[in-house]
Amino acid sequence: MEKEMRSLMIGPEGKQLDELGTPDFAIGFYEMNVSDFIDQEIPAHWHGDLEIFVLDEGMVRLFVRDQEYVLQAGEAYFVNSNVLHGLSVVGENPGRYRSIVFDAGIIAGQTGSVFDLEFVRPFTEQGGPLWLSSQIDPGLATEVRAAFEQAYAAYHAKAEGYEFDIRAALSKIFLKVRASTETQPLKVPSQQEMRLKQMIAWLASHYQDVIGVEKIAEVAGISVRECQRYFSTYVKMSPIGYLTHLRLTAATELLVSTELSITEIALACGYKSPSYFTKQFKERVGLSPRDYRQKRMG
Repeated sequence: MEKEMRSLMIGPEGKQLDELGTPDFAIGFYEMNVSDFIDQEIPAHWHGDLEIFVLDEGMVRLFVRDQEYVLQAGEAYFVNSNVLHGLSVVGENPGRYRSIVFDAGIIAGQTGSVFDLEFVRPFTEQGGPLWLSSQIDPGLATEVRAAFEQAYAAYHAKAEGYEFDIRAALSKIFLKVRASTETQPLKVPSQQEMRLKQMIAWLASHYQDVIGVEKIAEVAGISVRECQRYFSTYVKMSPIGYLTHLRLTAATELLVSTELSITEIALACGYKSPSYFTKQFKERVGLSPRDYRQKRMG
């Protein structure tokens, strides 16, 4: 099936490489389909920002650390900073969603303020990793959803002072989430998760190299079997499968943003054989690299 594949680049710190607004208002509003990503999934990643997500259409599987949840249309989640999470489509549907990813400083204000010290920082450092609308009082979930819509409406309207409206809506969401998760202890990242993040971060910086499972395991000082188990538990794919996802994602970026030849892109993304790159790209993306470039560039 031919698609305009969405990309998700993960940087050396495991952070999603999307610019969030501007340095003085670090926030990103996203409207996407999970099915538009390679393999119809957003692989395990994390970011230092907070995220509120609403599924508008379809059904998706949410992976948070070593837990798995199924979200229906209309449901939402709020994920804390630096929590490992990913998404994949369930069945034949687009998995259409909207999300707001924002620096906690937008609601915390000045460092050392009461908002920062008494509310936001304790939550980002010690609060629960995940809030699900399906697991709380329906009335509260409705209030959170309404505040989400207010933030989105303010963003699209961009009337004078719209930043205040967005901040107010996000503050309301934050307080509702915080109140409903006060009894939920922070699930401290396990040693397995920390090692997995170490391997993912390393792969994001070295996907251009010739890499085997043995090398990936060596990065975290674990055995090949342990490495494979960590990826299976948290990422739901093999280490090499994740590496391939990174390489193909990088390739989609280069095809659109540069004039490099297909061979040059294959080599830049860690493929020694341009023909194998083309074969794998077509199998996973649905178009040959050349056709993908032509379609995306018009």
